[in-house]
Parts: sequence; structure tokens; C-alpha cells
Amino acid sequence: MTACAAYVNLAEGTCAMFGKINLHHSDKVLLSIGELNAVLGISDTTRLRLERTNPDFPKKVRVSPRRVAYRRSDVMRYIDSN
Repeated sequence: MTACAAYVNLAEGTCAMFGKINLHHSDKVLLSIGELNAVLGISDTTRLRLERTNPDFPKKVRVSPRRVAYRRSDVMRYIDSN
């Protein structure tokens, strides 16, 4: 798993779309689809494929009828395991 250099710089903890990212010391519990994609450096197409084929990929949490998010702890566990 690699981060897209144009989108996310994990070494500096920044993202072109969402600004400063500090997932290890964040109060934010849920990540939006865009934040998940930025943190993992993947596209929507790749995210959808991983959701279907990778049992270790973080599970969606439905936060409203038309919105899903991902638990930060699940995302961090996924990053640490890969």
C-alpha cells in the first residue's frame, strides 16, 4: 500500500484535500470515504474492489441513509497490518 504523493504525504502528515492528518493522535473517530481514500492513497475504484475482495479491509459504518464512514481504529489497524 502506497500513498499517492500528489494527494497525501504521510511522512509530513498532510493531505492536499484535507490538510493536516494526524490519525494516531486524532479525536476524530470516523473517516469519510474521501479521507479514507486520501489516507490510503487509493481511488474509489480501488476502494470498492478492496471492500469486495479483501476481508481485512475496514468495514463501512452507515451513519445515515445516504452516508457511510470508516472507523479510524479499523483504518489504523489495516495500515499497521500491511
